[in-house]
Amino acid sequence: MGHYIKNIFENKQNEKVHNKLIRYSKGFFEGPKIKIRKQKDNIKIKSSFHIVDELLELVVKYNTENIVLIKGVIIYNEDLEKKFEELGLKYVKVTKSRGIHKYELNHEVDIKKFFEVFKNYNPLVSFTTKDVKITTKKSFPKPNKEISDSFCYIQLPISAEKEVYESFCFDIKDEYPKFVDISHDIIVEEVIFPKTDIEDFKEIRRLAKRKGKIKRYVKYDKKTLESEATFEA
Repeated sequence: MGHYIKNIFENKQNEKVHNKLIRYSKGFFEGPKIKIRKQKDNIKIKSSFHIVDELLELVVKYNTENIVLIKGVIIYNEDLEKKFEELGLKYVKVTKSRGIHKYELNHEVDIKKFFEVFKNYNPLVSFTTKDVKITTKKSFPKPNKEISDSFCYIQLPISAEKEVYESFCFDIKDEYPKFVDISHDIIVEEVIFPKTDIEDFKEIRRLAKRKGKIKRYVKYDKKTLESEATFEA
């Protein structure tokens, strides 16, 4: 699993990083917030909306039950009817407003197939099995609102420990601490638009690169780590 913040700090300016930065214009923004709590048998993570897809990826990976009951929504700026047909899944209902499609879900699904089809379409879903748990809020926060670290909650088995800490706590060199609080500031200094004949501004904005820096703050065991990395993706 490649956490996009880790990718930035390792100077891997890949498509995943680009897609995570598309939402930003020039300016200062609150970035991802993550809280990790390790117990004897499990690991609990709370986060802001920024990394719901990455947390869902972890939950699907460490779940051992194929068919699960999911509840939630998929919110996207395109019609996803063909994706639902591909999965053989019916949604409860869909609402459309200003080009945004919101599909409501309350179904038993093969969770691995569901994730494979919809992982790039902002699924906000909740489910619980004997191995894992995930709950998310059902709408994304409005721009310029204070970022909450309780948008998404997951519980993983302790077997996920190594992957969790290597992905999200990559700068902690000590033994895995029980409590970790992480926050970020994102500063976009420039939006670099491509030279193109495309006239669709949405597409031009999607293709544009963001150039700037990210500041990272990690607190654990009464210690605080501060670091900074640049990006152009």
